[in-house]
Amino acid sequence: MAQTYEELGDNDRALAALAEYVEKFPEDYTGYLDLARIQRRQGDLDSARDYLERAIIIEPRMPELLGELASLDLSTGRFESALSGYEGALASSRAPAQRTAALEGLREYYRFRGQMEEAIGMADARLDEAHAWQTPMQVAQDRFSDIDLYLDAGRYDDAVALFEELRSQLPPPVSDYQVPHWEIHIALGAEDGEAARGAYHAALDAMEAAEFGVLRPALTGDLGRIEELDGNYDVAVANYRDTMAQDPGRNFHRRTGRALRKAGRLDEAEEELREALRLRPADPRTHLEMALVLEAQGDTARAMEHLRSALAAWEFADESFEPAREARALLGAR
Repeated sequence: MAQTYEELGDNDRALAALAEYVEKFPEDYTGYLDLARIQRRQGDLDSARDYLERAIIIEPRMPELLGELASLDLSTGRFESALSGYEGALASSRAPAQRTAALEGLREYYRFRGQMEEAIGMADARLDEAHAWQTPMQVAQDRFSDIDLYLDAGRYDDAVALFEELRSQLPPPVSDYQVPHWEIHIALGAEDGEAARGAYHAALDAMEAAEFGVLRPALTGDLGRIEELDGNYDVAVANYRDTMAQDPGRNFHRRTGRALRKAGRLDEAEEELREALRLRPADPRTHLEMALVLEAQGDTARAMEHLRSALAAWEFADESFEPAREARALLGAR
C-alpha cells in the first residue's frame, strides 16, 4: 500500500502506511529503510537518519543499510563517517551483488569529493564484481553511466572510447534508445549543441516507438542541458522544472539555479539553490553555484562562505578537477 501511494506521489499517505507497518512489524528493518528513503527525498534528513539508525539496530551488518547511512553522511558533510560506512558495507558484503553495490557507493563518494581517479578505480572494481553475476547486457547497460564519470573527470577521449565499446553490445529495442541517449551526453561533453539536439530527437523517437514513457524525465533533463548550452536559459529552466514534475525524485534544483543565474534571474536562482542545499546540504557543486549567484548580487561575504563549503568537500580533489580549480581561483581572488 505504501509503495502504491508513493508511485502516485502521495508521500504523506505512504509515510502513514509505513508507520502503521513498522508498528505492527517492529523487527522488520525494511519498513524503517523505506521510511528513511521517503523522508530523505522530502528533505527531512534528521528523520531519515533516525529511521536508518533504527534499521541498523535490527540488522547491524546489513550492507544495504550501511551504504544508505553512508550516502546520507556524504550528503550532509560527514565525510569520514561516510567513507567508513561505505568501506564497512564492502567489508560486510558476502554476495557479488552486495559487493557491486558497495563499490558503486564508493565510486559515488570519490566522485562527490572530486577524487575522480579514485572514482574511476572503484568503477573498474565494480565492473569486475558485476561480471560475476550480471548478464553481458546488464553489465553494458550499467557501464553507460561511467561515460558521465569520465566526462566529469575531463577525460573526454576515454568517454568516447567507452561509448564506442558499449554501443554494439545492446540489442534493439534497448539500443535504439540507449545509444542516442548517450550520444547526447558525448555531444554535450564536446559542447556540440547541434549534435546533441539531433541525438535527442533520435532518442525521443525510439522512446515513443517502444512506449518507454518511464524514460521521458531523463530525456527532458537532457533537453534542458541542450537548451542551456545553446543559451536558451529560460527554456532550459522550464525543461528542468518539467523533469522534476515528471519525476519528483529527481533533484534538478542546482541545474535550474544555474540556468536562472545565466538568465540573470538571480533572486530565483538563489531560492532554487537553497532548495538544492536543503535536500543535499554538503553538495560542493551547489555551493559553488550559490557562490557565483551571491557574487553576482554583490554579497561577497556569503559567497566566500559557500566557496569554503565547496572546498571542504573538495579538500582532496584531483588537481585536474575543474570545479575545484574554479572554486580555489574564486576564493583566492577575494
